[in-house]
Amino acid sequence: MASLEQSIKKLILKHNKHPPNSTKLEKECIHYAHHANHILKTLVAKRTSLEYAVQAFEEACVNYIDVFQKCGKNDGERKMLILTKWFTHFLRLRDGFQLMESGERRHKHDDDVDGAGTRFKSRLSGALRRDGVTRKFKSALGYTGFGWDEFYDDDVGIKKQLLETLFELTGKQRAAENIISIWEENLDNHETERKLLSEKLTSTYKSFVDKMNQLLASKGEAKLKLVTDDKAEKLTWGLLDLKRSGNKFTIESAGGSIPIDMTLGQWRERFALPEPTKQQKKKDLPNKAPNKCTKKKRVIADSSDEEDEAPIEKPAAKQIPPKDESSSGIEVKIRQVAQLPLDNSSSLDEIKRLHGVSARQLEDARSQLHHENLASSMAAYNDELRELISDGDTLNHCIRQWGRLQTFRSEFPDLYEEMEEISDELKEKMARWKLCQGYFESKSSKEDKSDELFTSREKYREASMELGNFILDTAHVMFLDQLQQLDQHKDNSVSLHNELKHNLLDSDHVFLQAAGGFYKQALALVKEQLLFYSKSDLSIEKQWEKTQQLLLRGRAQFNIGLTKLELSQCSSSLNEDVTEFVSDACKSFDDASKSCANIRHNTLIIRNHSKSNEMSRQDKSKTWKEHAMLQILESIWLLIRSQKGHCECLWKLKRFDEAETKMIEASDTSDIIGLDEIKEVDTFWIVRLLGDLQLVPCSLLDMAAQSLDATPSKNTALGDKLLKIARKAVQLATDISTALLAFVEKHSLGQDENFIPILQDMLTAESLKAEEKEIIEAWASKIGTAPREKLVDRHNNINRDQDRGELRQDLQTASLRPDRGRVLVSESRPSFRRRKNIQKDNDNARVATAELFQSAFDPSRSGASTSNVERNSPNHKYMPWGDEVLCEQDLNKYPSCCPPLPPDMPLEIRRALEAKLGDILPPN
Repeated sequence: MASLEQSIKKLILKHNKHPPNSTKLEKECIHYAHHANHILKTLVAKRTSLEYAVQAFEEACVNYIDVFQKCGKNDGERKMLILTKWFTHFLRLRDGFQLMESGERRHKHDDDVDGAGTRFKSRLSGALRRDGVTRKFKSALGYTGFGWDEFYDDDVGIKKQLLETLFELTGKQRAAENIISIWEENLDNHETERKLLSEKLTSTYKSFVDKMNQLLASKGEAKLKLVTDDKAEKLTWGLLDLKRSGNKFTIESAGGSIPIDMTLGQWRERFALPEPTKQQKKKDLPNKAPNKCTKKKRVIADSSDEEDEAPIEKPAAKQIPPKDESSSGIEVKIRQVAQLPLDNSSSLDEIKRLHGVSARQLEDARSQLHHENLASSMAAYNDELRELISDGDTLNHCIRQWGRLQTFRSEFPDLYEEMEEISDELKEKMARWKLCQGYFESKSSKEDKSDELFTSREKYREASMELGNFILDTAHVMFLDQLQQLDQHKDNSVSLHNELKHNLLDSDHVFLQAAGGFYKQALALVKEQLLFYSKSDLSIEKQWEKTQQLLLRGRAQFNIGLTKLELSQCSSSLNEDVTEFVSDACKSFDDASKSCANIRHNTLIIRNHSKSNEMSRQDKSKTWKEHAMLQILESIWLLIRSQKGHCECLWKLKRFDEAETKMIEASDTSDIIGLDEIKEVDTFWIVRLLGDLQLVPCSLLDMAAQSLDATPSKNTALGDKLLKIARKAVQLATDISTALLAFVEKHSLGQDENFIPILQDMLTAESLKAEEKEIIEAWASKIGTAPREKLVDRHNNINRDQDRGELRQDLQTASLRPDRGRVLVSESRPSFRRRKNIQKDNDNARVATAELFQSAFDPSRSGASTSNVERNSPNHKYMPWGDEVLCEQDLNKYPSCCPPLPPDMPLEIRRALEAKLGDILPPN
């Protein structure tokens, strides 16, 4: 943080223009720098305390549910106390997040930061909008001076004021922006962690409400309803209403909503429930009417608009104030209903029992129905796979296809032998998959709840993923290679070539469908595994296992998307519609990206766990925190690949603007570069991730070049739009290349043999600029008068050995070189370098065309005499046209004007003209 002040001082010392108020401006710059550092320091300190608070709140929710479950029917006060305490803590945490975002002081002591000497007056209080009349920010207690808006506000923010002051003092706008942008990386890291923390709080309170409703439903009681509108939060349970109205809810304790330096233990103590009083312990009144306990409920405030509700006045001494803090402002309202005669009152459970219905049986039936739905889903996937595999549709179909190739074995011996080898290996893997399937079905049919069922399910999932990976990595790649070899034997008969190509494409299509079925099976198994962790006591080991399952889910979703994308390529070669495949792939890649976000959220729980620094049981050489960091790295790698596939799908669906937005979002390097500050992260991971990240803009650059080549020259609007996206892709790829080279130079990694392959595959800024220039010149040539040149792909270094989403087991010994391959952008996959080989029209071709053109309008072809016909004679059969209206020296050139063709022109001449001069002929 001190570097910001030092950098500003150096800039002022070097470029000070010494305006008349130079001294005042210098002091303002230093003051703004101090204020910015104060914002960052305070936000980080508040967030650290808030992380402990959210964790303690998550644990408290579990405890509250347990205590609520043990309460009897007559423990109305105790139940109300639990819900009031929970609602109070919920409001406190929400106000803490609002404090960090806007800096609004909702509680008197929210800005208690190291005493009054370090406070900075907020610029947001009383700030006006640009109209100079209306107020932009309004808060009853003002603002603290350290919120996110305090720095970034467009009108009075610290960043804006600092940039304007530095520019007035030095005149160096770009240098000032660079200084602030470096400092902003720290604030961006804080914001990322804050958002993850906010997601965790959202998940926690939603889980609390869901579990409470399950508990209440089992007891036949009313549901719990939570409204989360800011400053109008409300919790409703039966006749009880807890709500906050505007600014009435206040916390008087030191530190306000989120005191700094609060430990996890202190937060646990603050969120703990008070012990029940002796009177509550002794109370056991089974003969009392159920509705009589409502008379003892404490009421802080009572207001209602309903006609059937009456206020209930209770002594103030009966109120339940929170024991650990001084807070007030939560309105508690108990709605009253008409009293029923005691003899006619019955509990809901009693009514159910009179009709022969048990609440426990209903709950068991609901649980059984849920498991039956899962079982039916699993059975559907199994039936699909049996139809594809076990019944022989896939394997036998492909064997039959290969059998057809036996006819051509003499001409393509290598092609056929490779098929036989892969067929044998596929049969072995299929045998293992069937064994795992049978073992899992035997365990699940017995309703075995032991660890053996869990293990059998995991082995079944692993076999499904392995078989899908084999098809996608080996069989599918073999088909692609064979199609390429086939194109090199075009000297064979056309019918032979077409039959072979159709057989290969058809077999490839069936194989890809089977791979998709295996991946769907693996995804269903992972989802079933995750149900186990939602019901278990999530210790740190269970949290790690849950994160592993989330990672497996994301890999399966990614592989499904990749398979659908490959299917679209294959279907396109078969002249079939690919929209459905691409749309499905787009959704799968998006699901994989969401799974990565869940992984990051769960690893945050592990890293903040009290036992995070203990050695793990999985690998005693690593702590749980190191294991969580490895899961984060794997999720980032998966996210990059998923976003790359998502961009390609959006492009194929002609959603160019969305593809550009996704590309810009995915190409941000700040998160990856920020990993350098974490000691558990090896530099190789950062280099690997940056190398993979460059594939995202490079992939869209290839696709933009392809689309530009297919865009008609008349559609300049679309062409300019595609060119703009291509140039943006070049810029992003260049930024990633620059960041990677700077990181390698910073750590002196250039000579390390582990990094050389990555650096060799990376595109440098110079090569990217050269390709950008080629694209611009090619498009300008296409819409101009120069001969058309073909826009083609950026490179053709295809690596067929790309790993699927399933990573290797041993990440320490396995090669972690990033896979550079298979950017799926076109069927032919040409190269920019091939443009030199494109043949251009020569003068002979132009002469031949002109002669053919002239022959169509020879008067002798129409039966007229040419002996006495002058060039501009009114008796001429045709109007002057084509070369006849050009100057003498421009003969034998392409015509510059073209009226409608004569209706009696011979058909063969008309077809020849359309084939050669289609761009300039009239529409008719």
